Amino acid sequence: MKYYFYDYWRIYDPSEDGEIPVVGTSKQRVHALISPFKAPETHFNNVIWDWDDGEGNITKYRRSYRCDEGNDYKASFVIKANNKYVLINATMHFVSIEDYNNPPEPPKKKGDVNGDGDVNISDVVAVINQMAGTAEWPDANVNGDEKVDISDVVSVINIMAGNSSEE
Repeated sequence: MKYYFYDYWRIYDPSEDGEIPVVGTSKQRVHALISPFKAPETHFNNVIWDWDDGEGNITKYRRSYRCDEGNDYKASFVIKANNKYVLINATMHFVSIEDYNNPPEPPKKKGDVNGDGDVNISDVVAVINQMAGTAEWPDANVNGDEKVDISDVVSVINIMAGNSSEE
């Protein structure tokens, strides 16, 4: 699921006081002024952004946004199906575009000695080759006992067989 947070852009005017304009009809604005707030006050972060059109022309924009990259925010979603409602509570973590486009490497599976993303017989062969001295695999010490021996082969076989105590 992707969630896009509120991001409001407009051309920067240095004479503005920094307030976000009220959106809605005049009747809605009057109602908002005289009725008590039912939601907490919203705070925006403001950044002045220089945009270069590629020809040396720079336009300044004011970017107003609510969520900071790298922070967690509580969220709730309501889904209705078959005349029943389900409330889903979640914590959303916002990442930068750079982090989204370059995600970290997923953690390796225990027993994936050769790093192919799967635990299979080729990992058993890799451990045996390490024991024989014909190959060097940094993850060959599967059971973490400081040495590579037959117990590491057994550990890989147990993981392949689905023995959860080895995973």
